[in-house]
Amino acid sequence: MKSQTNGRGCAACNAGPDHDHHSQSYWRPVASAVLFAAGLVMQYTGVEFFASPAVRFCWYLAAYFPVGLPVLREAWNGMRQRDFFTEYTLMSLAAIGAFYIGEYPEGVAVMLFYSIGEALQERAVERARRNIRALVDIRPEQANVLVEGKPVAMPAAQVVPGRTIEVLPGGRVPLDGVLLSEAAPFNTAALTGESTPRTIRKGEEVLAGMISSLQPVRIEVTRPYGE
Repeated sequence: MKSQTNGRGCAACNAGPDHDHHSQSYWRPVASAVLFAAGLVMQYTGVEFFASPAVRFCWYLAAYFPVGLPVLREAWNGMRQRDFFTEYTLMSLAAIGAFYIGEYPEGVAVMLFYSIGEALQERAVERARRNIRALVDIRPEQANVLVEGKPVAMPAAQVVPGRTIEVLPGGRVPLDGVLLSEAAPFNTAALTGESTPRTIRKGEEVLAGMISSLQPVRIEVTRPYGE
């Protein structure tokens, strides 16, 4: 219980920096999108002061900086390491070329859409990390290991492959293994999202996190707790 409490405490401590990091990653495309959209509106509605090429250049340059500077920095770092043909280099050249020929909105759009895509990808990766951590947290820390035919409770982390464990009805499987008992239904909702129990037959693989639905089962461990 102590280790679980400490783990939650550390997760809570880390929540602040992660939140700040996401906030910092989101403000750039938001700021750029606002300036970009405002520029397009003024350009195509014929706002008088925006008719000046110098004003348009400065405006779109300001819209470019929030999303463009990080990409330019990555491109420069790549070139310093003799890695010239990266996505950062190609996008930087495309944006610079667009500004050079006077197509300022296109130069901003290249970096803006890339930045939005990166932010969405980062969010998806973080969600996947949370799901993986949740799956890891559902493993029991204790396992009933058969010693001379009798179940003996011991930390799951100490159970080595080749040992036989017993899982009672309603119990969660603590380690990956192979089913030694006859066919038995398992609740796999935590792993696959399936609502109906899955019948696993003798010799088939059983994964940590599954729940024995109706009967006690015996499983030969094939992977250590860390895996």
